[in-house]
Order: sequence, then C-alpha cells, then structure tokens
Amino acid sequence: MLKNKKQKPTQAQLEHANTIAEGFQYFGHGKVVVLDGDNKGEIIAIIQFTPLEDLTPQQAADLNIVTTFVHKCKKFVNSISSGARCWGGKMWAFGWRKCMDSYKLAGKYLNEANIQDSQDEYEALMTSSSQPSDILGKMFQDTANVAFEQNRDLMKKNSIPAFKSLHHQEELGKYDCSPHLTFTTNGFYNSPHRDKQDIQDFAFVVFLPTNVSDGSLIRTSDRYMINGGGFVFPDYGFGIDFSEQTGIVQMVWASSKVRHCTLPAVESPSHTRMGMSLQINKKTANTFRDIANGDIYQRPSNINKKKEDLYVAGYAYSLDPSSVPKH
Repeated sequence: MLKNKKQKPTQAQLEHANTIAEGFQYFGHGKVVVLDGDNKGEIIAIIQFTPLEDLTPQQAADLNIVTTFVHKCKKFVNSISSGARCWGGKMWAFGWRKCMDSYKLAGKYLNEANIQDSQDEYEALMTSSSQPSDILGKMFQDTANVAFEQNRDLMKKNSIPAFKSLHHQEELGKYDCSPHLTFTTNGFYNSPHRDKQDIQDFAFVVFLPTNVSDGSLIRTSDRYMINGGGFVFPDYGFGIDFSEQTGIVQMVWASSKVRHCTLPAVESPSHTRMGMSLQINKKTANTFRDIANGDIYQRPSNINKKKEDLYVAGYAYSLDPSSVPKH
C-alpha cells in the first residue's frame, strides 16, 4: 500500500496490487448480497448483473438516455483529477456542492467558459435532466428500496436539492436521492478508501458499457473489448468481475464504512466502461441545511457579511453570473 494516497502508484506497485487482487473472490452474474459475518451480518453490498441481451427495449432506451446525457455533461463541468479520488482515467461531478468562494454559499459544478460559449446547448441539457435523474433514482429504488428511502429522508431533512434541480429550493421529485451525480470513464481507477465525507449509509452505482464518441449504450453486436477494471473490496477479498458478461452492473454498498476501489482497466479507443454513482456529501448536506434554517449567516466566515450579499449559484447564475451581486 502507498503511504501517500495522493501519489499515483508506479507500474510495479500496480502490478503488485493486481497480483493481490487476483486472489479475491469475484462475482459476475445474477444478484448477490454480501454480508459481513464478523459484524452482525450487516450488508456490505448488493450487486445485480444484467446482460445486454436480457434488457427489454424500454430498459435499453432508458439507459441510453442516461449515458448520452452524462456524456453531454462532460462539456459543462471540469474533470476531477485530485489525489486519491482519481489515480487514472477521468472523473466528473454534475449537480450541487458547497462552494469555497467568499460570497457564494453553494452552487453547481460548472465550467463557466464552456457554458457561456454554448448557452443554448447547456440550457437544453439542464431542462432535460429530470428524465435521466428519474431513471437512475428508480434503478436505485429497485435495487434496494430501504437504502433508497434512507437517502431520500436525508435529502428532505437537510433541504438538499436534487442534482437535476435548476434552483436549490425546488421540491424533491419521486426518485430524487442525491445532490450530484459522479461519473467516471477512460479507464478510471483510484486508491482503496472509505467515503468518509458522505452521510448516507449506502451509495448507489451503476456500470455500463458505452461508446466513447457519444456516450451511447453499446449494442449486443458491438465488439466490446475492455480488460480489467474490477471494483474490489480489499479488506473482504471480493469484487466485481466485469469480464463474465457484457451488460449492466448495479450495486448498493456501504460506501462510508468499507474500503473499496477501482482497479486499472485497458480500454479500446472506441469503448469505455462508464460508472455513475449517487451519494450525499456531508459538507453539501450541512450547507443546505444551514441555508434553510438560517444558521449559514452565523458561521464565522459569514457573520460580518451582509445577508443580501450572500447567494446560491443555481441555474440562473450558470447562464448569467452577472445576475448576482459583485464584490
């Protein structure tokens, strides 16, 4: 293991990690529930595999809506390449977050320059976000209803907007369960970690085989060639084997309690494995909670500022940053 998780591992270290991971137990089909036998049988993960050929036409169409939407999002947010969160490949986040700007309390992940250059395209993307959001939320609910409802309760309790919301005070929809959507492509891999900055007990992730050019879901006739990239739980010695079938993998797992990571993958120029996760970050939750109850103005960083100068940078700000006070 690396002592500094922010430092990308050497090739020798990666090969050593892969050697260790070869001894893990891997799951690759059906529906699997993994329990912690040393901790009162608590659930570690629920994993569900669906081959492409088993998808109904409606399921395939819905997933294609999600993957192409996510692909288009890349243009309007900056990729994340910091430390242990991303050792290789690409990672993005779309939706709401706590902001570090002096007067901006919270806002959306965004690439301001690209939004200003393509406002019509961005507006069309944002106004279409309800459909992919509902599809993902429904998938989460179908995989683990109790975990889905727990996440929704946290959203309501803390006045957190959904990642699809154009404005932070919008009422939650039936399937809203996360303030942002995190997604990965291009052979993404990272270090073993727990998501300690999240407040939910269980997170949801779905992995899908997609076309690099437009993010569309591959067809059963496509020559999909991706090797490696397993999602593993190193302390428990098991993981997901993506090579047994070409299809969709859904998982609900105890993301803040158990260490997990993605191993490196070798991808073809035309295809990538897209991963999308729904989680609730602690700082984001606390920020929107305090915006709703007014405590945000009593924080040390804000107590000497005028309330009317503090703002939440939502959809209107994305299109026109001059719509908020200048300082």
